[in-house]
Amino acid sequence: MSGAPFLRDLPEPYFSQSFSYLNAIQNAPSRHRLFEALDLGLNFLRELSARGLISPEDTVEAGRLWGDSADKRLYALPELGSPAPIHPFAKNATLEPVLDMATQSALEHLLALAERDTMQSRKVANFLLAWWNATENGGFDFADLHGLNAHTVSSCSAVFSWIGQNAATPEAIGYAPRFRALALKWHAVR
Repeated sequence: MSGAPFLRDLPEPYFSQSFSYLNAIQNAPSRHRLFEALDLGLNFLRELSARGLISPEDTVEAGRLWGDSADKRLYALPELGSPAPIHPFAKNATLEPVLDMATQSALEHLLALAERDTMQSRKVANFLLAWWNATENGGFDFADLHGLNAHTVSSCSAVFSWIGQNAATPEAIGYAPRFRALALKWHAVR
């Protein structure tokens, strides 16, 4: 409790109790136990303040210290994934990106449509082939989205979002043969 020297000056049993509450916060085995320990600890601080054993300012300082300890423990709990720091904007770090079910379904819908010969097929093929190799297959004109039905536009959006988050290519997720066939069909590119 080096961050709160005023707690060291507490008479017994208050010092031992405050140390026990802080220890419970720092070593909580689960999120539930952590919040329970923090709640009990903060109520104990309020009681100390009400009895005049610590000043209101010291109560706030101790609460801040215990809250910081709880925050550190919360992010270190295994149930939250990992004790590693959280990087909310980090790219997917796995070697092989994995399609979630919704994105895989959207991609399969787009590939099936692009492999047919309908009015929407060429537009969808251009969208997919711009991902595959825009230099050889031409780009994708976003105005073409106006000619697609809502389900297909939603599928394009899901795939586009996944590409942006994972920076993956069709080869990386095992779709190279189907994309090669599309390039050959629509642009005679091998």
